[in-house]
Amino acid sequence: MRPTVFLVTVLVVSTLAIGGVAAQGEAPMPTPTNDSDEEAPAIHLDSDVRILEWEYTDDRFTITLEADHPTHVTITESTQAVEGATSFAIIRERVLPGKNELTIPVEPVAGEAAVALTTSESVQEGRGVKLSTGITEQASPFERTSPAAGWFGGAATVAFVFVAVAWRARRKEYDAPEVAE
Repeated sequence: MRPTVFLVTVLVVSTLAIGGVAAQGEAPMPTPTNDSDEEAPAIHLDSDVRILEWEYTDDRFTITLEADHPTHVTITESTQAVEGATSFAIIRERVLPGKNELTIPVEPVAGEAAVALTTSESVQEGRGVKLSTGITEQASPFERTSPAAGWFGGAATVAFVFVAVAWRARRKEYDAPEVAE
């Protein structure tokens, strides 16, 4: 009777552990922006261009700028990259005096999306502005695997435990000492 109770206990614990791990990755994390009830102070890109507000939604940065004079603004994708050569999004737009809205697509990498903004004046000064969502997802070693792989791995683990327990229980029957008559 003991091997059966042990086997049932192992199967129940394994099933609960697999279900708990699978449920952890289901809730999406919210993406932070600079939205708030208070008006945020403008971020100076250079002496003539200010960033009034920005937002990251649907894998796109939307940035509202205010310029005193016509100038060019360069916006580049600025996220963590894999080792080696890679490409990134970049736009150069002419902004006119007053408010201007620019949009650039940026895919999140490791839970973060970011862009860097420059103008010719800011480059001459050796600086720029980086807008980032910060890390919005918990990094996980299983992040790039599918749920199906998790279920197959869990099922394989349960099957292995089942076979190991059955083998041990069967082997234990033959290890009993013989009774002398």
